Amino acid sequence: MTKTGKPDSYWRDLCFKYANGQFHFSTGKRPGAKKWKKALERIDSCPLHTSHTKDLFGRSLQCSCGFHKISEVGGVETEAGRVPVSTEAKRGGMEAGGGQVYTEARRDSTDTERGGTEAGGGGRGGTEAGAGGIDTGRGGTEAGAGGTEAGAAASVAVTGQEVQCYKCNQLVEGEHFSEHLSDHHTDETCDTCGAMVEGTIGLLNHIQKVHYAALVVPSPKKPLRPQKSTTLLPLKTTPLRPACSSATPRHSVPHSATPHHSVPHTPHSTSQLQCYSATNWRNFLPDQFRRVIQEADQVWIAKCLYEPSGQLRQKLSACWFHPPLEPKPSPPEPGWYHRQRLFIWAPMRMWGISLKCPQCSSKMNSSGIYRKVREVIDVDSRYYLVGGDYPRCSRCSQPVCPWSQDILSQIDVSNRSMFPAVLTTQLALDRKCMTFLKPRTCGNSSSYVQSAIEEAHSEEWARQSIRYLADCERHKKTASFAPSAAVHPPPLPFRPLPLAQWFETVHSNDILSHVDEMKGVITSTYGGILKMDSTKKITKKLAGGIGDSAAWMSNIGNEFGQVLNSVLTTGEGAGLEELCQGIVTRYKNAGQAEPDVIYVDQDCCSQSGVSPVSRLFRPWKSAVRLDSFHFMRRFNCGLTTEHHPLYGTFCAKLSSCVFEWDQEDVQHLKEAKRVEWKHSHSGRTPTEAQLLATISPGELKRHCRRRTRGVEEMRRMIAGLLESVWDLADTTGLRLVNHESMRHVWEVQQKHLDCLQDPPGVALYTKVGTLQKGGKDLDILRCARGSSSLESFHRHQCAFIPGWRCNAVHMQMYMLEGVSRWNMGRAKEAVDVEGSSNLRIFDVRLMSLLNSLSQCVLGYALVPEFTPPGKPTGERIAAEYLLAQTNRGDLLAPSQVSEVPLQVLDEEDEPDHTINIHDIICPSAEIGAGGDPGAVEGDAKAAGGDPGAVEGDAEAAGDIEHGPLATETSQCDSRGVVGWRAVDDLAAYLVGLNRKITALSAKEEAEIDPEVHRVTECVCLRLAKEFDQARNRPKDTKGKTLPIPQSIVSVYSHIRQLLQDSRVVLAQTTLALVPVNNTTVSSWLLRRDKRTDRDMLLQGTVLPKQLYLAKEPLPSSNTLPAAPVRHAHEEMTFEEPKNREGEAFPRQRTLAANKPAVASPPSPPPQFPPQFGPSQPPLFQHAPPFPHALPFPYAPPFPYMPFIHAPPLQHAHQLQQPPPFPGPPPLQYAPPLQHAPPFPDAPKCLPSQPRQRTWRLNNAAKEDEELVSRREPPRKRLSKETYHYTCKGCGKEKNKRTGHTQLKGHWFCPASGLTLDDWRKSVGL
Repeated sequence: MTKTGKPDSYWRDLCFKYANGQFHFSTGKRPGAKKWKKALERIDSCPLHTSHTKDLFGRSLQCSCGFHKISEVGGVETEAGRVPVSTEAKRGGMEAGGGQVYTEARRDSTDTERGGTEAGGGGRGGTEAGAGGIDTGRGGTEAGAGGTEAGAAASVAVTGQEVQCYKCNQLVEGEHFSEHLSDHHTDETCDTCGAMVEGTIGLLNHIQKVHYAALVVPSPKKPLRPQKSTTLLPLKTTPLRPACSSATPRHSVPHSATPHHSVPHTPHSTSQLQCYSATNWRNFLPDQFRRVIQEADQVWIAKCLYEPSGQLRQKLSACWFHPPLEPKPSPPEPGWYHRQRLFIWAPMRMWGISLKCPQCSSKMNSSGIYRKVREVIDVDSRYYLVGGDYPRCSRCSQPVCPWSQDILSQIDVSNRSMFPAVLTTQLALDRKCMTFLKPRTCGNSSSYVQSAIEEAHSEEWARQSIRYLADCERHKKTASFAPSAAVHPPPLPFRPLPLAQWFETVHSNDILSHVDEMKGVITSTYGGILKMDSTKKITKKLAGGIGDSAAWMSNIGNEFGQVLNSVLTTGEGAGLEELCQGIVTRYKNAGQAEPDVIYVDQDCCSQSGVSPVSRLFRPWKSAVRLDSFHFMRRFNCGLTTEHHPLYGTFCAKLSSCVFEWDQEDVQHLKEAKRVEWKHSHSGRTPTEAQLLATISPGELKRHCRRRTRGVEEMRRMIAGLLESVWDLADTTGLRLVNHESMRHVWEVQQKHLDCLQDPPGVALYTKVGTLQKGGKDLDILRCARGSSSLESFHRHQCAFIPGWRCNAVHMQMYMLEGVSRWNMGRAKEAVDVEGSSNLRIFDVRLMSLLNSLSQCVLGYALVPEFTPPGKPTGERIAAEYLLAQTNRGDLLAPSQVSEVPLQVLDEEDEPDHTINIHDIICPSAEIGAGGDPGAVEGDAKAAGGDPGAVEGDAEAAGDIEHGPLATETSQCDSRGVVGWRAVDDLAAYLVGLNRKITALSAKEEAEIDPEVHRVTECVCLRLAKEFDQARNRPKDTKGKTLPIPQSIVSVYSHIRQLLQDSRVVLAQTTLALVPVNNTTVSSWLLRRDKRTDRDMLLQGTVLPKQLYLAKEPLPSSNTLPAAPVRHAHEEMTFEEPKNREGEAFPRQRTLAANKPAVASPPSPPPQFPPQFGPSQPPLFQHAPPFPHALPFPYAPPFPYMPFIHAPPLQHAHQLQQPPPFPGPPPLQYAPPLQHAPPFPDAPKCLPSQPRQRTWRLNNAAKEDEELVSRREPPRKRLSKETYHYTCKGCGKEKNKRTGHTQLKGHWFCPASGLTLDDWRKSVGL
């Protein structure tokens, strides 16, 4: 009959259904015409064909194929499909060819072969279907596990009139060859115990030995099977067909439902071990496996997946498998040294988890092994990822990829967390490598991670190659006596990793799957003190189509350092209204009180009475305050230059005019420093000036509170400071103050003195810890004043984006991940929870599930400092905010005359390095006397790494003054420490040492600044004075005079070595000189010159006092809450599937080749026919019951079937009477079979039917329905109620259930009156 193609209307309708998820193509059902092939490719490449309907920015995806019916994107389905959704779909229609981007689950649905489902259980002659497929091309049914193979003429060798069997190599007459196969090589199943044996003769022997002999003698106990190992697989008791006896029964031992269940094991015979070793394991693996898996790994991986008979292992005890510890091959093979691990993902077979079809929600069954193996990139190696389950729907027969999101989402979190990889279309990356891409720190990028992992892979490859080459060298020496030298192949070539772009793609996919969680963390942040500031640094990294469209990156933070929102915007004015109103709505929906104060860097006040910031945050009534650091920076416009020698002094004194310190906190700090001084100065009490000199600005800021002065007092003190420095100039005559500019600046800034005042009743300090210093406990304080925390965040925010440029998508990705991780880190520091964990986790879902499970099981949360975030509020973040401002000219702020020139406002373009504490304060010069010279930097870092520390340092520096410089005649040094005369005398002696003496020792030590040691400083002072004239300096080897720093270092090092070589000095004194070098000496000389110039310029100038203390006590500092603060917003919840482990296991095969041995219920006693059974009662009344196989709870019960073909009991009188069996009641025999009543409770035995036959019958039924719908007669098909012949002797069917057996073409009938042995002898068998 000629085949005709389907009409276009048929394929068009299927395309519509396929695009909308209502139809899935099975094997061989896709169209063959190019027109519809391109249409399907276009559907597969359509953005709407995935599970996402919106992109990263929340925009709806556009349909590009014209077959999706989604109203949101403007598409309308018509009969002809000619109303497309996008312009591309209009232009291309359904005939336009799309890309070849297929989802893995749909692409894998076409992996089945022509003959049926490939379950990996096939044998050597059939399709690879575990359930058994029918391959009509070979002329008969070829069972995958082995059956009667029709068409065997191609597999036998004909020799004369005899035929050699291709299974047992036995010569058989040609006319009896089919009988030989039936008697010895067909798969037979025992109806009582379900055991599988080969051949009809093997079935009869099995019945005679196992079931009939059990009536006389109880069967001995079988030894237990040894425990399985993940690397060495146990031998199966089933013998292989080649070179094995056909009469040996094959028992299919079922696997237990639990991994600890012991399984009986029979010893292997020599022939069985030979069959096991001779198995060609590589042929069991699918073709795609052999292409991906290296040759050295194929054998041991096949042993992990298959039985020796080629059947797929139905029970797995572990996920990870490592290469077995086998002896090294000789000669060495390069692939053996580069073997890789194996991970098997089989949730159905391993844990018994039931899965449902994602399309029709029907139960899914495991259809064997997944036909595609993956290679996963690990930290220093690779491993194979194999799907041990291939879920297939029981209704629509649609296969699904075992690691698709549809399957993983149905597995509980405890088992799903064992899946180790993140997969893309072709490659896969281990989750440990994925973690390295997440931290948003400086220098961390996909290029860095790719380089680091590739370096680790290269080192591992080099180590394994060295092992291989060393073994080759050893083998070559042993083979040197052979006639021909051994030739060894080179090591396997190194396989480079994918490019950094692929790692970035994996990272992007991971962030895309957690977008809602990251947005929820950002939009669930609140605060009582808000800060708003902007930066331009990040906008310079934006590239692509919107590279030059962003002007500012605006951030709003709280008092804990968290960020409420961070957006890219075209302007700071009206462009921030949506940002501010989104935060106002967030507070309102969460029932959160409005903040007390908002700190800004501009727009703090207005002549109309309502500041622009208040209008942005309407209807809030929060106070708006100006940041003090930005206020003081505005005075730079009135100075001539920032490089003036008095610039640092002016900034420090300006800070002392604005703030005053808490008297109680300063007193506690002085007491602690006084104890330290006494401890380092032999109990001497320091003076007030010496004590203030030991207090660093960082210590003041860390342990003491301060507040702003009143408006009038601040105005008076700033005016006095300006009057004092009005006419100061340096040695060249350059003035510090530009009179005209400073008058304008001071006139404008007086208006903002009210904006600097601390809000009344608001505690700006929080106690975050304690520190012990000098035996005293000092509080560690964190200040919420100003926008210094945002200035710190700007530097970290710039590091969120690796490299120099990135597009909008990556900018959005990095900002979401960076800000969410930043907020979670600050939230952990903002609480003082008892028993808080030390975990560093930023996965919201993981921590939520961990806390919920621990609360349910243990009664408390393992991560108590974590609070689930609220659901995203819909606010735009980062680049999403900028895209929403496209083509909106109303967002540009009106041009205004700035109060301060632009170069002052843009302070971030060129950081200020002139406010250097070392230019103002000289730390203590004696070891242990006045503190570490790096105390300023260390304290600033301990306070949080705040770049606004420049403000605090400069402000505190003005409160500390120093005395005159040290001279040779003074009694005290520059820090006021007495005893300088003795130190100077010692230095004079050391300088006067005989420098011609040769030094013996030369040690390398870390160089230290000369100021840390008084003797060292004094020696360097004398040498500097001596080398002030060039004629006194030493010369190098070329006769060139050395500069002063190098001359000091040269002579000082020689003196130091002389002291180290003197045994008298080392034995009787504690004198030691610290090492110095050219850099430390040069910086020390430069600082001394600056201090000298500053002190000389400030002679006769009256400046503000050292340290101003407040008369009234400041508000007490807050304490960290003992538990995370709960808000009224709707918390984000994660619904995870329940743990259904053990509820379902893969169904058992219905074919005899794949059906395991099942446990039958206790069978009734056998009913012997008159010709077989004795007429007298049995010899013993307490015969033991029949031995049964181990219970298999997941197999269907076997029916009650009596024995009707067992041989008679011939030698019962020679057996002894066994002891009474204590178990069941005495066994009573029933009357003969013809008088035996039927068993009413015996279930009907349903005939097993191959799945492929069911599939064909269903297809035939559908075809008949289509013919009837077209008013055509259905096709005529042959059908039989039964496929057995009827015996002419007894009139019953010829099958083993009625006792009939065929041997070599002869049939045995129980009604003949002969026993089986007598009948076998009569036919010559």
